[in-house]
Amino acid sequence: MTMHWRDVIRDVEAQAEAADTAVIQRRAELHTRQSLAQRRSADRLMELRGCSLELRMTAGLIVRGRLCACGSDWVQLRDAEDGSGGIDILPMQAITSWRLVERDALSDRPEASAGSPSSPPVIPGAATPHQSPNLLQLLGTCSRDRLGVVLTVNGGATLRGQVVSAGADHVDIAGEHGTWVVPITQLVRITMQK
Repeated sequence: MTMHWRDVIRDVEAQAEAADTAVIQRRAELHTRQSLAQRRSADRLMELRGCSLELRMTAGLIVRGRLCACGSDWVQLRDAEDGSGGIDILPMQAITSWRLVERDALSDRPEASAGSPSSPPVIPGAATPHQSPNLLQLLGTCSRDRLGVVLTVNGGATLRGQVVSAGADHVDIAGEHGTWVVPITQLVRITMQK
C-alpha cells in the first residue's frame, strides 16, 4: 500500500493540530490552578452574598446571619440569630471558619440584602471585596457619624459606646466607663446599634 503525498500532509497536519490542542489544554489547566490558588477568602464569601452563614470566630464566638456585604478584611451580616437584629461587621482576621446555612433564592436581587427603614444602614459592598472600603475606613465612618456600637474583643469582653476615632491600627470607643483604645487585631465583632 502506497501513501499519496496528500495523505502524508494530512497526517502531519493532524499530528500538529493534536499537539497544539494538547498544549492549549495544558495551559488552560495551569491557568485554572493558578486562578484557584490566587482566590482569597473574601472572594469566596462575596459569592455567598444574600445567603445565611454561620461563622466561627476567635474567642469561641459563633455568629449567624445573612451576608450583606464583604470587603477585603471584613464581612457584614444582618439579622444575627442572637436577637440583636442589627448589623455585625466581622474582621476577616477573627474568622476561623464558616459554613453555608441556607442559600437564599433571592440572593442575586439587590433588594434581598436591603434593610428596613428602622434598621441600621447596610454598608455598601462593591463588585469585588478589593473595591470596598477596608475595616479602618468603615470604623472612620462610624466615628464621623458617631454611631453606637458594641465591640467584642479577643477573650470575649464587650465594650459599648460610640466610636470617637479610628487610627492606623486601633479604634477609640467612648462609653460609660471612659474611652477605651482597642487594637484592630483584637476586634472580633462590631455590632451596630439601632
